[in-house]
Amino acid sequence: MLSAGIVVATLGSTILVLRDAPFTAPFVERSTAEIARAADRAMARAVTADWLFPRLGDAIRAGDEDAVSFYAALAQDHDIPLPPPLGEELAAFRAAREGGFARLSECAVCAYDAARCPSIELLAICALPVEMTPLGDLNALRRGGEAYLSGQPLDRLETGLAIVGLGATGAALGTGGGGLVVKAGATTLRLAHRLGRVTPGLARALMESARMSLGSGARVARSTDVTADLLRLGGNAGVAPTLHLLRHIDTAEDAARIARLSDAAGPRTRGLVEVLGKSRALRLTVRLADRVLAAMALIYALILQLALWIAGRLGRAALRALA
Repeated sequence: MLSAGIVVATLGSTILVLRDAPFTAPFVERSTAEIARAADRAMARAVTADWLFPRLGDAIRAGDEDAVSFYAALAQDHDIPLPPPLGEELAAFRAAREGGFARLSECAVCAYDAARCPSIELLAICALPVEMTPLGDLNALRRGGEAYLSGQPLDRLETGLAIVGLGATGAALGTGGGGLVVKAGATTLRLAHRLGRVTPGLARALMESARMSLGSGARVARSTDVTADLLRLGGNAGVAPTLHLLRHIDTAEDAARIARLSDAAGPRTRGLVEVLGKSRALRLTVRLADRVLAAMALIYALILQLALWIAGRLGRAALRALA
């Protein structure tokens, strides 16, 4: 009787919990501190010497400056000492790229034409300051005009972002800086698009939200949310990592979720997304709701109690048959 009473009580509790339909919204957002702790645990499991060394070596041999910087920073962040041969390769790679005149020449070329920048880091240092001025937007409009007059396909996204940038510059002058958020976001997006780092999905979202067409102009206010999320991401993670992360952003929702991740991860955001993958990294921002955990615990307890009750009944029946 006592066992049956426990089963009935558990069943009643389970029914009461399930009446609130906990599984319709099973996840809730983690706090910033919870995200940071979950990120630390995930990266500690993922970034090991066996995982890191082959990737760093391949990046050095491929001459990929961005990848070399990324993996070397991971080794430093996770206190993974490099074996002597790999450490020597890394030192030689860096020494070959630290010549003053050669670096200055690369920076000048990068500032003149962002598409010719040898690395994202150099683009952020050399090209972005120039592109943030009206000259960058006017140069983009010049390219669009030349394409239009020569009968070539017009890059509507670059042209639209340039119009947004010029409009935001005018708004900033008129309001004492009110349009700088949109200006910075539009410029970052324009540079990323020129480098082929804006995904087709994000490009469509930008075109739809801002309605960027030459006939109607660009409605700056409609792109504020996406550009604000990207600026927030840039402020948390850094401009260069944000340009890398753009290739993982397919929708405005992705931009908002990765910006939320960056609130906790800061400069480590790119590492989380690149190492863990976008889906796994974004799952760090949510957890199962308490009521879902309670419902699962009650269902498990109910099944276990029913199994024990049935086993007891069968056991007693078997003993009576043997008596």
